[in-house]
Amino acid sequence: MPEPTSSGAAVAWALVAGLAASFFAAIGVTPAGVFWAAAGAFVGAGFAPAAGRLRAMLLFPAATVLSAKAGIVGAAWLGAIGGLPAHAMAEALGGLVGIVFHPLTVALVQMTPALARLRLGVQPQPPVDTQEKP
Repeated sequence: MPEPTSSGAAVAWALVAGLAASFFAAIGVTPAGVFWAAAGAFVGAGFAPAAGRLRAMLLFPAATVLSAKAGIVGAAWLGAIGGLPAHAMAEALGGLVGIVFHPLTVALVQMTPALARLRLGVQPQPPVDTQEKP
């Protein structure tokens, strides 16, 4: 990707970076926690079921942020273990949760239509054959 050469593009990238930092601060996630959760989600992507490009682009950041937050909550719940500081525990848990959580998130999103049909009692429609028969 080329560097932003205009001042408008530089302002746009700065705005995106500021909004992302504000979002992470609002939900209580540190940048280091997001990094380790992304690393875990990257490893977990190898175990995830196949998904389309758009779905993968939406689910990876979602799994990363949720894993980072799960690491923070898990570290607060577990407390100090030995001499491990709380922030290191949160980062480690975020990475471990990311490995498991990314495949689970993809599988859950793929099962959602079938679960909704089952809950609502709607029968699936057979696929329509659009090819002409000779």
